[in-house]
Amino acid sequence: LDGCTKHSAGTPGPIYNPPPGCFGDRLGFGAAKVTSWDKEKSKTKSMKVKVQEIAPNHYNINHAKTEPSGFNYSVPKGVGNNFIDKFVKEKWTDAKTKKEIPGPGTYDMQNYDDTKISRGTRHCQLRNISRSP
Repeated sequence: LDGCTKHSAGTPGPIYNPPPGCFGDRLGFGAAKVTSWDKEKSKTKSMKVKVQEIAPNHYNINHAKTEPSGFNYSVPKGVGNNFIDKFVKEKWTDAKTKKEIPGPGTYDMQNYDDTKISRGTRHCQLRNISRSP
């Protein structure tokens, strides 16, 4: 038991927290390692691009854009991927039978006799207003 007591005297308790190495409201105590400015200056001098002197043989004009050329376009490889086939497929009601949507005038809009409607009611229907007050 004496060994345990002696050992526990040298170790911290369970609640012990070591203090942090620096404070949150001020800079650290040790000097930070920073690259010297002399090294930065020498780096930029060595990376500088040397500009050659201007001479008549250093400039080449590209005339390819001014000369006439053939058509430059591509054709889709997939069947049914062009805009015409897509437009036609949108108009089908059934893809297997390729039945198209009926056009305007195929079916009658009204199935009743127009002679039984008064002239005022007809004008109200055309103007999309109601006769009721």
